[in-house]
Amino acid sequence: MLVYPKTELFNLHVNDQADEALNVGYITADQRTSIKTAYPVKLYQPGPVAQAGLGLLTIIILLLSAGLLVLVFQLYNSISGFLVFYGLLCYVMLEIMARKNHFNSGVDNILMFTTAWLIIGGIGASMNMGENGLFEIFISLVAFVICAFLCLRFSDASIGIVAILALLSFVFFCYLQLGSPALQTFPFVMAAVSGLIYFISIRGLRYQAALYYRNTLKWIGILALFTLYASGNFHVVVLICQHIGQRTRSVYAFPLPGFLWTWTLLVPLIYVVLGIARKDRTLLRVGLVLAGVAVLTFLQYFPIVTAEVAMLIAGLFTVVSSYGIMRYLRVPRNGFTFDEADDESAEGANLEAVVVGEAFGNTQTVQNDTTFGGGSFGGAGAGERF
Repeated sequence: MLVYPKTELFNLHVNDQADEALNVGYITADQRTSIKTAYPVKLYQPGPVAQAGLGLLTIIILLLSAGLLVLVFQLYNSISGFLVFYGLLCYVMLEIMARKNHFNSGVDNILMFTTAWLIIGGIGASMNMGENGLFEIFISLVAFVICAFLCLRFSDASIGIVAILALLSFVFFCYLQLGSPALQTFPFVMAAVSGLIYFISIRGLRYQAALYYRNTLKWIGILALFTLYASGNFHVVVLICQHIGQRTRSVYAFPLPGFLWTWTLLVPLIYVVLGIARKDRTLLRVGLVLAGVAVLTFLQYFPIVTAEVAMLIAGLFTVVSSYGIMRYLRVPRNGFTFDEADDESAEGANLEAVVVGEAFGNTQTVQNDTTFGGGSFGGAGAGERF
């Protein structure tokens, strides 16, 4: 399924671990050099500036090529067909660039998203299913299938995030077809789906087969934490109910306001506590960010201060909370400390360094000055030399 050689992706993973381990001092520069020599990476990965430049150049080329095709073949009356055709053409170019070892070079990223949006847009432009929600269901399913395929094919985290968002959209619109009961219970359903996605992504990181999608699973897990909170956030639920009411020209009361406020204010705290208890930096950091969101949500409906001051308070709350936890974890607490790299990644990189060091003869030889024998004077080892 993967277009890239698995050996290349594995070597890239080992090199990333080596860089993280070097940053925290678990290995030396010589060990990292040995790892990079033993696990060479041929994938083309330019720096951020070059990546942005290549991406911008790719966008310009795609726009000029699209305009030229429209003018030459006079495709004015078949926009949907042209979008699908040009999307497939972009996919062919994406395959070619990937086989030339472009991996997050900017070119393949733009081609990937262009392929997805053009094909999805072309299919959507040819459909007319009215306002009963069937169009949203269909287009969400199409987007999920296409983006999931591109994610599995090219091991890209960004397109994987889009696939999960499309899946959540598909579940949401399908559930709304149940009618009035769905409008009162959709926050619980979306929270359950988000929790399931988070559980699957975390469990998937434990399997060796998911090594090539490790970065994708990490970002999907982070997205699931945010969508889990958003499913019960008071402001988000109110906005969704208002949107549904405008579409159906009716008024719907949002469900269980007391529960939603409890969810809005309590879930970030649960994230922080679980992050510290489980030594999970992702949970901890997401919880701190959402704590600021919870403060903003509260001040949105209870305007004690102006919006500007509310944003300032939320920012100060997040900064002070982060600083307090950093101070608390500056001294290791049950093996959990404030560090730039994850313990698992650093330990994995250190293990790789040991393996490579042994394979290439970098281990030090210990001189053994003790010679066991009968002694130089035959006294059962009583002499001056053993």
